[in-house]
Amino acid sequence: MTVCPNCQYENPDDRDFCQECKAYLKWDVPTEEELGPVTPPPPELVDPDAPTVVIGPPHELKPEPVPEPLPVLPAELVQLTLKSGDGGAGGGPVIVRVEPGGEATLVAVVRNQSGIVDNYELRVGGWPEEWWTTSPQIVHLVPAGAESERSEQEVLVRLHPPRAPQAEARSWAVKITAASGTRQGVVAAAPATVEIAPYERFEVRIRPERARGEGSAMFAIPVRNLGNATLVLTLNGEDPDDEVRFDFSPELLEVPAGAESRATLRVSAPRSRAGAERRLTIGAQGEQDTRSLQATFAQAPRITEGRVRSWRWLLALAAALLIAAGSFMSWTGDGLNGICVQGAGECLRYDAFAERFLELDAGSVDAGSLDRLFSFATSIGILTLLLAAIVLLGIRTGGAAWFGGIATILLLIVYLAIAGESGAGVWVAMLGGVLAVVAGLLTTIDARR
Repeated sequence: MTVCPNCQYENPDDRDFCQECKAYLKWDVPTEEELGPVTPPPPELVDPDAPTVVIGPPHELKPEPVPEPLPVLPAELVQLTLKSGDGGAGGGPVIVRVEPGGEATLVAVVRNQSGIVDNYELRVGGWPEEWWTTSPQIVHLVPAGAESERSEQEVLVRLHPPRAPQAEARSWAVKITAASGTRQGVVAAAPATVEIAPYERFEVRIRPERARGEGSAMFAIPVRNLGNATLVLTLNGEDPDDEVRFDFSPELLEVPAGAESRATLRVSAPRSRAGAERRLTIGAQGEQDTRSLQATFAQAPRITEGRVRSWRWLLALAAALLIAAGSFMSWTGDGLNGICVQGAGECLRYDAFAERFLELDAGSVDAGSLDRLFSFATSIGILTLLLAAIVLLGIRTGGAAWFGGIATILLLIVYLAIAGESGAGVWVAMLGGVLAVVAGLLTTIDARR
């Protein structure tokens, strides 16, 4: 059995390292032949009066004091050199390039010059632990100059950053360190530079996919960068008719790695009378990839159903007011009104109209106290007043406005042909009739839509 001088553990004779503390056991010990035979001293040198020293059994021996801990070795007593995995020589900062999702390798050479048997664990500083592995994880080395075993060993360091935005495309300064198992600390380090290559990946959308407007519409274009470098997108658009104008803000969209951003798009086109469905193609072009999006610009017609209805109501109301107002105004050159509101001598009552323009003797009318009411009911303007009421009903249906307008125009044409003269009231009522006809025509347009 071989007793470890470090921890007193009994090891088999064929062991070079202690099973307990991994200390080296095969230090050179002089043999009995090298030391020579043991000869007793001559009798004349033996003092018979000297006290006799009695050595007791082993269990009575006092244990030797525990030696002081060894001092921490300086780092230069453990050498750590790097070289690239393709066989390039070390001697300076090593630079390796790796693709995200791929793998690059470094070779670390550890040499023990500390004078003691030790084990070393290699780690990569400056990177997440899941981005690297070492093989082997721990190396056991004897001191340099030992006749058996080895004092240096190569360790394969695998670098495998993920294909994710966290593996940013840039130069990463890392440090390979060797920690001593015996000394409980880092005893050597070597720097390296890892260049992570960029890759491009992104998602782009357009919202809404269908936008409504008359002359223009707005879209939003959200972009999410799933790559590991800043994404620069050039935005463009086209339509089959080449009539749409595309205004992007901004035209060049920059999105940091792992971030989101958005651009806005304003499309405009000549206004269409009947409306149009314009198919749009939006392009997002990066350095390595291009995406196409489809959207629709539903261009509303200039003449909408609501507008037609509003215009019809306004025209019908204006026509009714004009026809009614013209009924109370003068219809002749000398100022006779269409409707009597004060007396029979100031309006075109039926008998006055017959005698003046038809040269007929209608006879005298004696209405007594009912003269004013009778004059009002028998005046020619009462017809246009009734037609104004019919036009007013056309606000809802439109057909009544068209009928009332045509009837008003015909009535006034007949009057002008018979009378040969006119006042302001005739032309005001005539304008109301024209507006009523237009209001009726708008009903037809509304029905077609």
